[in-house]
Amino acid sequence: LLTTIDQLEQLEPSIKLQQSSPLVIIDDLSSIIWASERPADQLIDAFQAFLPAQLKSPFSLVSVFHQDLVHTNKRDREIFNHLINRYHIILRTRALGGQGRGELIIQRGPGYLSDLNLPITLSSEQTTQYKITDNSLSFYPKGLDKAFI
Repeated sequence: LLTTIDQLEQLEPSIKLQQSSPLVIIDDLSSIIWASERPADQLIDAFQAFLPAQLKSPFSLVSVFHQDLVHTNKRDREIFNHLINRYHIILRTRALGGQGRGELIIQRGPGYLSDLNLPITLSSEQTTQYKITDNSLSFYPKGLDKAFI
């Protein structure tokens, strides 16, 4: 984990020289949590250290976190809840089935709400279902959950 932070800090000068902000994808935070024996507060501090605002670098960060682990472990649930409250957009999948079908839930995260100065309201009463085939991707405006779009 510290190696990841060190690598991001080394990229900072080149990130600032680029005309567009790079996209950094960390796949997946769950594996780092599973492999670590550190207490929750240490992991939370380490994960927060590489948020773009903390590094003062203009890059977009996508973190993949497998939610299935939070149902069985109190430490993992605490880390997940703390991190999710820092994110701008949350993407979840649900009702995954065979044949490339499922539901995609896009929500505005709490980290993105502070600049709105508005009460939290839903912009869509439904989420989006998708179907993936060999040569296409289709989205349908229906779903089981409410979402911010």
